[in-house]
Amino acid sequence: MRIACVIDRFVAGKGGLEVWLAALASRLAGGGHEITLLSADRTPPRGPWLHRPLPARGLTRGGRIRDFAERARVECLRSSFDVVLGLRHCLSCDVYAPHGGSVESTRAAHRRARRRPVPLLGRWRAFLALERSLLGGGAPPRLVIAVSESVRRDLAGRYPGVADRIRVVPNGVDLSRFRPGDREKARARLAPGGGGVVLFLAANPRLKGWRHAREAFRKLHREGAASTLLVAGGAPGRLPPGGRYLGFLERPEEVLRAADVLLQPTYHDPFPLATLEALACGTPVVTTEQNGALDHVGRDGPVRAVSDPADVDGLAAAARELLETAPREEARTRAEEFPRERSLAAAESLLTKEPYGGGSDL
Repeated sequence: MRIACVIDRFVAGKGGLEVWLAALASRLAGGGHEITLLSADRTPPRGPWLHRPLPARGLTRGGRIRDFAERARVECLRSSFDVVLGLRHCLSCDVYAPHGGSVESTRAAHRRARRRPVPLLGRWRAFLALERSLLGGGAPPRLVIAVSESVRRDLAGRYPGVADRIRVVPNGVDLSRFRPGDREKARARLAPGGGGVVLFLAANPRLKGWRHAREAFRKLHREGAASTLLVAGGAPGRLPPGGRYLGFLERPEEVLRAADVLLQPTYHDPFPLATLEALACGTPVVTTEQNGALDHVGRDGPVRAVSDPADVDGLAAAARELLETAPREEARTRAEEFPRERSLAAAESLLTKEPYGGGSDL
């Protein structure tokens, strides 16, 4: 089959969507399908695909978003692909996979994280208009792939017309890459001072609750429960005593093995890969009810959640308990329920087999 993937920009390793798309494309290409990536990137992103650059034109970001979506729609019609998979900012597709959930939910989370109103800027207007046209218009996708039950509920509530077209395919983790390893060796390099090690990992620190993670660690540090806070991903700003910034990671598994707890006080995360990757490395997780992975990995044992990202006392108490009990084997066992191969196989089936999966979830 000739399969087109529509995404405005593809930055390898930037987020869970890019990791998922690259892995899915590799699987599809390995099965003999021809994959074409339609993006605004002028330089071809590395991957198992043909690349068709559609550089977006416009004086504003909102204008460029709309221009790309229209150009991708025309290109897909002209090329007569067998299946069009839409990832971000598209006007039409056969299968839509919004890994970030709905636009309005994302915007609301940004508003809560910033502690002040987020103006409905041009880009947000463009995002909303495209989503409403695609999911609320007269020709919606034949199928919508939701990465978690929380995304299914969100989209079905906002767009009842596609509720019966939504299929849930939870994220999966590469269990051979993300696995328990030489923990002491990793700690000797990353946290040589000894004591409990807490990890905060986020490309967008503000949205993922950096200020609350920082305060929770300070509380743990004062109490002697943790001595090192490893921070990776986007630059977070001022670090607390005991904090160490590692930047963006090419091999996050090494840092995950060194940590005793992954702290994720997120305001919005439909199903973060980091949750599964940490568990697969034997590292328990403290997060919030805004983490869509909870409906799948549970809220007990090696996974603890608070209802409010700003509940610093709750975050610290949950982290302290996991630091004391160290349920590393249980964490690995929990992750083994979500192998990446099964997740990719389900997505492949939905894309390539008429009538797009027959209604079954993973």
